Amino acid sequence: MSIWNQTLIVVGAVSSILTIISFFLPIKSASSKYVHAVYVALVAGVVSIATSQSLQISRLNDIARTADKLVEDREMHFTHRGYVQASLAFLEKNRDLYPDTYLRALSLCAQFSCDKPDGDAHIVDLAFTMSGLIRGLGTMSN
Repeated sequence: MSIWNQTLIVVGAVSSILTIISFFLPIKSASSKYVHAVYVALVAGVVSIATSQSLQISRLNDIARTADKLVEDREMHFTHRGYVQASLAFLEKNRDLYPDTYLRALSLCAQFSCDKPDGDAHIVDLAFTMSGLIRGLGTMSN
């Protein structure tokens, strides 16, 4: 589900909850307006926190699924060099969550000369190493 769809669902839920609350709290004086404002702020805060947590969990689940799919498709859809490049792209996309893993992958790539044609002798080892990194991220994210 996209962020836009989740935002629309949250706005709908918040407005429904606030409508129900305001139905039971009629405005009779100036102080009750403040009570309504507190309820609105409280509900909006709780919904914002819940939405943020939901988005984080959703992203971790997406990362786990993508990592598992990348590892599953390694031998059927990629050459060894292509798999290394796909792994680097995956790690780069998620480097805000896994910066150390991304730096480790870049270090391995430099060590195995993955960007040079003469690095073919060790590219198989590097592909298996990257597969282990990606598999670990998929396991951690579940």
